[in-house]
Amino acid sequence: MQPHYLQADILLQAGQEEAAETTLFSIPETFLLTEKQQAEYNNKLALFQLLSGQADIFKLDSLEVVALSDIAQLEGLAAQQARNLLNYAYGGEWEPDHSLPTAVEERPAVSASTWHRPQAVIRAFPNPAEATVTFEFAILAGEKASVRLINAMGRSVADIPLSPQAGLKEWDVSGLAEGVYWYQLWIDNKPGPVGKLAIQH
Repeated sequence: MQPHYLQADILLQAGQEEAAETTLFSIPETFLLTEKQQAEYNNKLALFQLLSGQADIFKLDSLEVVALSDIAQLEGLAAQQARNLLNYAYGGEWEPDHSLPTAVEERPAVSASTWHRPQAVIRAFPNPAEATVTFEFAILAGEKASVRLINAMGRSVADIPLSPQAGLKEWDVSGLAEGVYWYQLWIDNKPGPVGKLAIQH
């Protein structure tokens, strides 16, 4: 079954949604699924339906992010993929659930985990950027923040001030050489989240 899941993922990433769907739908017809395998298949199908038609994982709406986090709280391959997508696209971080049950609650499964979205997040779009890039960020009110752009040689090429009220900052990259850059959010002179930006003129 794993090769079928992998093939469906590859087809979906290549934009061949119908072929990916056919591959995925063939699994219960090809294999006699156990109860656990059926649950994994259902999770994979839910993830597929959420991602099909998505040109950009960074542009999920809030309900889709909630649906993705619901899948991520389950067990299995689909849940791991959902966690990876949340971590990559939304700057979150999955941690084991360390909460202790009360006397009347059942003990949570060992694999139970919770997604924590940090207070400060940043992403850049379009990526790759041609003439301008927009930084979308979330920081706490009253914090002094900037984006530091670093080239492949590790040199800082720009320090862009951010306004906490704005949430978006458009910046001209037409004067920068093509290539891959790193951008990092700095808050009150402390380093924060990092991302990668490609520039192609």
